[in-house]
Amino acid sequence: MLLEPLKCSSLSSPPPLGNDVPFTPCSSPLREKGESIFVFSSSLSREDERWRFEKAPQLRTREWYRLPLQRLAVFLVLICSRLTLLGQATTDPKSSTPADDKVVISIGEQRITAKEVNKMLESMPPQYRPYYSGPGRKQLADFIVNNRLQAEEAEKRGVEKREDVQMKIHIAREGILAAAVREDLEKETIVTDEILQKYLDEHVSQYEEARVKRIVIRSKSSMPFDPAKPPDSFPSDEEAQAKADDIHKKLVEGGDFEELAAKFSNDPMTSGKGGDMGFIRRGNQAQLIVPPLEKEIFSTKIGTISDVMKTPLGYEIVKVEERRVPKLGDIRKEVEAAYRKQKGEEWLKERRGQYTIQIDDAFFKPTKASGTAQH
Repeated sequence: MLLEPLKCSSLSSPPPLGNDVPFTPCSSPLREKGESIFVFSSSLSREDERWRFEKAPQLRTREWYRLPLQRLAVFLVLICSRLTLLGQATTDPKSSTPADDKVVISIGEQRITAKEVNKMLESMPPQYRPYYSGPGRKQLADFIVNNRLQAEEAEKRGVEKREDVQMKIHIAREGILAAAVREDLEKETIVTDEILQKYLDEHVSQYEEARVKRIVIRSKSSMPFDPAKPPDSFPSDEEAQAKADDIHKKLVEGGDFEELAAKFSNDPMTSGKGGDMGFIRRGNQAQLIVPPLEKEIFSTKIGTISDVMKTPLGYEIVKVEERRVPKLGDIRKEVEAAYRKQKGEEWLKERRGQYTIQIDDAFFKPTKASGTAQH
């Protein structure tokens, strides 16, 4: 599985297209100071979701986005290298307007129109369109020019005849075609409110939300979270757990959760709100909910005080105030996207069943990542 970038609410933009444009994926002071941060590494199934630590300096490098950026770059190179032909083949004189036909990029005798650039933007993966059609438009123009010049030089040298280049083009072409047919299949799926409500009813656990309060007691070994409070300012694990156990005892005996959270919790996100995290959903990342704690939240009886749990943040105690499933009208787009994706997966499963597929398990046996081919 290819690990995708950390999802960060303060992500300012997609990665730059050029090779020398600085890019800071998140403005969090943690990243700027090189502190450890918490990262979810999602696999194909929610049950397999696991958590781990990463170092922030790594996230500020292009390597963080290396694989996704390569996919976008190859995708755009294929479009750029044939942009003029695409425009000539698809331009309908009756549908063109002066604005469409305006030349917006000139490279020697070559002319690229606004319509051609807009076609490229429309063909981009959805997550990149807002940036490159807005604040990143100048970067997009530079990318088109640079890649056109480099592609021309590659053609002069006959680079596309090389076996390694042909393989990359083949892989990129298959990937683009596969993505396009997936999109077509999802669009062809018939969707009604009744169908979506049935899907929602059958997948309640994926959309269930819980209103949670928590208290966090940090220790020296806890994940650095607040640059103003270094690990040495917190007690040892033993002292922190003892403090958490004492708070837990007070809560079980009827102590006020909000008062104790305000007084003792080291969670900067919730301590000022009586520990209130608001409503969270399974798979939540913004509040740094690790899978074991998430399981506790969505299985414990409402109003119950959880046991003290050791997590990367420290020693946590949670209380579930309420659980609910949003109405279809509030999350219709999300449910519809999930339903269409499911139907696409069903189509693929059915298609695979029409072929005799044999896979050499010994050849494809998981090994440590090496970047080299197996024989």
